[in-house]
Amino acid sequence: RVAIDYNGALEGKGLEIFYVEDSYFDLYLLHVQGGGRIKVYNEDGTHSYSYLSYDGKNSRPFQMIYKYMVQKGYLRGDASVAAQRRFLEENPDKEEEIFSSSPSYVYFKETVEEPVGLDNIPLTEFRSLAIDSRIYKTTGLITFVKAVKPTHVDQNGKVVKAPFSRFFIAQDTGGAIRGNARCDLYAGYGPLAELSAYNTNDMGEQYF
Repeated sequence: RVAIDYNGALEGKGLEIFYVEDSYFDLYLLHVQGGGRIKVYNEDGTHSYSYLSYDGKNSRPFQMIYKYMVQKGYLRGDASVAAQRRFLEENPDKEEEIFSSSPSYVYFKETVEEPVGLDNIPLTEFRSLAIDSRIYKTTGLITFVKAVKPTHVDQNGKVVKAPFSRFFIAQDTGGAIRGNARCDLYAGYGPLAELSAYNTNDMGEQYF
């Protein structure tokens, strides 16, 4: 990651698809998610949307940077995405050190639809999930999930969750999805999707 983002290891090869406006943290989050929708600002002042889907990786070890930040004492108590972003913005001199703790790098391709999962099938909001492909060899498994999901943030800033159950299709995997009976639910786009993506870490029931 450091070689590519900071030392220009891939510069001049014509491999860039888009340029990120804000920070390397946004790129890192895109790598964690494995795909996404991006807002593209055009030269005429208009904007459009495009989709990025997973297209390979450098096979280096992956680690969520919050673990390193907690270990070093940079984050205390609150290790949320917002807290990570806030620390990086306030301490730019620590940025390269922190990102070096996760040398994994994901490469993307532009697609015309939602990010694709296994078999190049676009993911569907709150119907697609990812599982560990080393354990579950069959893609397209019909999966019934009973758990809780974030619904909103209350006046005290606490994330409120409610019970839910529904059918999903297992059609994706990922480097951070490891273990038996572990799954990631695809939440789509927008504020509620972001709330769900960064606050869903609960025990539930899963039936194939």
